[in-house]
Amino acid sequence: VKTYLAVVAILFFIIIGKISRYVIRLSTVLGLRGLMPYWIITKTNGLPLQIWTILKTWV
Repeated sequence: VKTYLAVVAILFFIIIGKISRYVIRLSTVLGLRGLMPYWIITKTNGLPLQIWTILKTWV
């Protein structure tokens, strides 16, 4: 069970990393540089909560 959770966690962080990279690239293309500090904050602290709020705003 622990190995399964570890694999899920690793996949989750890889997906989040790719999404954040995509959003940062998109924000620079659109000139929305205000998004970049927000994503840097989500990477450093309060990850799950802020990801949840972002997902809620998307869905």
